[in-house]
Amino acid sequence: MDSPTSEPNILSTPPSPTHSASELPLVISSTGRPSEGCRQVLENDDILQQIFEGFDMTGEPNGNDNSDRHCLLSAALSSTTLLSPSLDVLWKTMSSLVPFLKLFSSFQEVNGVNMIYGSITPEDWTRFHNYARRTKNFISSNSTSINEIHVDPSTFIRLARRGAEPLFPSLRRISYPREELWKADPFLLLSPSIERIDLAEVSQDSIKALALLSMLSDETPGIKSLNIVGTSSITTPLLRPITQLENLCSLSLRMLGQAIDNEILQWIASLNHLTSLSIGFRTQDPSITINSFVGLNMLTSLSIAARAVLVQIALEQIGSTRLEELSITTWGTSPGGFRHQRREIVRQWTSFATVANSRWNGSLRKLFVKHESPIPGTNQFLDVFAPLLGITTLEELEVKQAETNLVIDASQYQRMGLAWRNLRLLHIGCVPHDSSNLTDILQRFSENCPNLTSLELPITVVNVPANLPPEFISFHRLKFISFALIQVENLIAFARYLDCLFPNLIRVRSIRDSSVFVENTIKVFQAVRSYERSRMFALWK
Repeated sequence: MDSPTSEPNILSTPPSPTHSASELPLVISSTGRPSEGCRQVLENDDILQQIFEGFDMTGEPNGNDNSDRHCLLSAALSSTTLLSPSLDVLWKTMSSLVPFLKLFSSFQEVNGVNMIYGSITPEDWTRFHNYARRTKNFISSNSTSINEIHVDPSTFIRLARRGAEPLFPSLRRISYPREELWKADPFLLLSPSIERIDLAEVSQDSIKALALLSMLSDETPGIKSLNIVGTSSITTPLLRPITQLENLCSLSLRMLGQAIDNEILQWIASLNHLTSLSIGFRTQDPSITINSFVGLNMLTSLSIAARAVLVQIALEQIGSTRLEELSITTWGTSPGGFRHQRREIVRQWTSFATVANSRWNGSLRKLFVKHESPIPGTNQFLDVFAPLLGITTLEELEVKQAETNLVIDASQYQRMGLAWRNLRLLHIGCVPHDSSNLTDILQRFSENCPNLTSLELPITVVNVPANLPPEFISFHRLKFISFALIQVENLIAFARYLDCLFPNLIRVRSIRDSSVFVENTIKVFQAVRSYERSRMFALWK
């Protein structure tokens, strides 16, 4: 029996199930009678599939999943009924081609080089297809065994000549992170079943990347999501081959320099099914015209990184009226003196907020805004972002202006809480400021935003707020709270105050001084409170 895994050191024992479902002993229920429910579960493939999906390691292909793999191997060895669903999960997400090569009996080391030496038997192909059909995700990693052994290129050439049928007929996702594509052989993975491809550090000098992009329209006609990260220095039309793709629903093009030109933008605008777009203009092609963003009527998520003028054009021209997520990153300063620069940048950001409010005030749920260059002078937060108060559907707002002085007083925080009652996340990052009304600020958020779970405020906490009245009871669900700085002398008193106001806190963070720890003290309060509840409940019984 063949090896069921990509990790020989963990799962080197070939699975040899010793029981069928009918041979497994019955589970004895609490009544002392054998449980037929257990047997029914073992005989239901759909239920077993859902159970084993709980071991799915798709999200952390290189994480510490050894215990999960051991459990899956044990299940595969215990019963022929459990063998197939166990192997499905073990081979669902792979990070190297080496485990597949080892399925061939003729794969061996010859003079220090690993290759398929000799013929490939029909039994080898059957074994290979039995495992390859189970793989849904290929997420390459520089920590996998592909880097530990040298595979002769002739091996991949031999496999590529295996007829017209794809080697991985069920593959849905291919992902090559940083520095992986140039030393990989991705062409064997291409299949009509592919729905998502992620490529990082694509450069104009990479012949392999250009060849791969040229093959997508023919080899992966069903692709729905394409994510490409470049190296910013690209000056050639590297992306032209992908303009043959017509059915994309999600597209991300970042750090691609002048490879993003008018032709690429016109192609993007023609994608009738596109719902998610992430695009960056770090080194903008000077030929881009003002009509480049017309279209995109189905868009629900937009992330754009560009100079303010181009962002303004994009926001005004996009045809979608139901945008739900918007991320804006800009940089640079305006010409002129100190005051003119401040007025111009503030005007631009107020204009972004105005457009968002006028076009998507019934649909926008998430908004991220960041200006990478400091805005000179001092600005009132709501002088810049007041139009956003009209977007009552807002659930998440992040403003990152780390070196900008944005003044926010208690009345402004109160206006935010009243306007955004559905808020789940509010993160504001700017130059820290003191606040003598911390109690008022936090209590207003507690009262007005019941769904808030993460709060980050640019406040330097110096004084411990006064104790809340004994009759104050809070059930708020806030889990994460961050302040720019926590400089209180009595951390225990501060922890007690936060615990009373937000009893479900998991983390308290001092952003600019990571040496301050408050959550450990809060956990002590929570443990004592839990113990007291248990003790009182026991007394009542």
